[in-house]
Amino acid sequence: MLMTNSAASAARANTGLRAWNAALPFLLLALSVLLLFLSVTYQGDLWWSDATRHAMDGVFYHDLLRDLPVGHLKQYAIEYYLQYPALATLFYPPLFALVEAVFFAIFGVSKVTALLTVAVFYLAAAWGVYVLSRRWLDRKSAFAVSLLFVGAPEVTLWGRQIMLEIPACAFLVWSSVVFFRYLDQNNPRLFYLLVVLLTAGAYTKQTVLFMVPVFAWSLYSRKGRAIFKCRHIWTGVGLFGLLLLPLIWVTLTLARFNLELAVKEGSTQVPVFSWAGMFYYLRLFPQQTNWILCILAVLTLIAIALRKSWRGDAEKFFAGWLVSGYVFFSLIALKDSRYTVMILLPLVFFAVQGVVRVTPRIGPFLILAFSLVCYAYTLRETPVPYVLGYAEAVDYVAAHAPRGSVVMFSGYRDGAFIFDMRLREDRRDLSVLRADKLLLTVKQRRDLGVVQRNITETETAEMLNRYGVSYVVDQPNFWDDLKNMQQLQRVLHTKQFRLVGTIPVVSNVGHLDHKLEIYQNLGPLNAHRERIRLELPMAGLVMEGKLGE
Repeated sequence: MLMTNSAASAARANTGLRAWNAALPFLLLALSVLLLFLSVTYQGDLWWSDATRHAMDGVFYHDLLRDLPVGHLKQYAIEYYLQYPALATLFYPPLFALVEAVFFAIFGVSKVTALLTVAVFYLAAAWGVYVLSRRWLDRKSAFAVSLLFVGAPEVTLWGRQIMLEIPACAFLVWSSVVFFRYLDQNNPRLFYLLVVLLTAGAYTKQTVLFMVPVFAWSLYSRKGRAIFKCRHIWTGVGLFGLLLLPLIWVTLTLARFNLELAVKEGSTQVPVFSWAGMFYYLRLFPQQTNWILCILAVLTLIAIALRKSWRGDAEKFFAGWLVSGYVFFSLIALKDSRYTVMILLPLVFFAVQGVVRVTPRIGPFLILAFSLVCYAYTLRETPVPYVLGYAEAVDYVAAHAPRGSVVMFSGYRDGAFIFDMRLREDRRDLSVLRADKLLLTVKQRRDLGVVQRNITETETAEMLNRYGVSYVVDQPNFWDDLKNMQQLQRVLHTKQFRLVGTIPVVSNVGHLDHKLEIYQNLGPLNAHRERIRLELPMAGLVMEGKLGE
């Protein structure tokens, strides 16, 4: 009996030890994401312009679901945009913003909550990379793959901003996990789950669809022509197309500007069909990850090309992932380093796989140590960009602006100012009017086209009174080479306005907005307001209504 009890205790201890060993990588990855999450300067304003739009989209859906404007949804959206003109709900897919709205409902509307939403996706991506890598690698090596990906400089930059790249990566990685489980089990439910995850990824960021050819090719390689006779595959493909129809419709109509940016050569200084265009992202890989990792990945790819024994399912899948993604993003006219966050994982996997294959005994320990050093270096040496000054400007006008009045903002970071204004629940009566919307017509960015309205200096001053602008928050050097913006500066220096405050703008990265000036309008404000028309050139829409209603 004693022996039996001892054996049972030993078995329970072994089971507990195995469970702990299995859970440890997930706990350590959670800790790594938590440390990155805590490294953000939360008292700062939103730094990246697109991040402010994603934050405001989430707030819009939060307010929409709270207010439930049944019967006047369109008018609600118009009035909301007129009050907070920093929305991009028609320009970006809605899934992330909807998830963000749920987080806002639970934890409150704040920058912390918005970044927490991204951090949850970040953790999901980290765990997914480990699970996917574990299919082919031991625990140490699979953990190293995940930590190297999580700690890559490009990934940590956008994983600590309110951006779509990391959430899209999470769906992409878990789609891959489910795909290989489907290949193992041939369970139709897993194929349908793959369809749902890929669709969710597309509704987060459309570019995840570059993986569809990779999945199709891998599926055909494994099953051959049998896939054409498989009912659940055809059903899943049909479901996939059906689920994407609303996204396709919005992209081709309201968000067609996305397509223009993708195919228009003028969207970038780098021609698509040129050597510079072909090697654009290749040159960025070392700074997106690090030189050692890239060299290891290249050596592994050379070995795979030369040695047939190295060409397993993993190598073929990740090679397809890398090639398909690289070609896809290279053919997009608009170039930005963050776009290729989605194709960094294959590089990391090849680097780790090469070390483990060459030195199977000590390789896992070497690559684990390397991943820890890389993560620590990134955490220490790549701080999160921040900017300070906009919340202070909001606090000032919130304390002094009359109820129901309008605050004009003129500057680069209109989104940061508007998001900070929306955070002031005690001043939901205030509306923000963007100077560029009033005086210019701009398609997203100035370099993509700007048209100056036919407005005189006198008309500019009169409009500010007619629209009830009580305060103006002004960045003096904002587009000051344009005639209409020069007129605004001259108006602000007339007797109609009084300078009441100057706030320095501080950032840990290069920036053009060095100060904000706050002006009080001393002129006769129109209490009834005139209707205003604000254009949305990206969507081809016009928003019309009264500010402050």
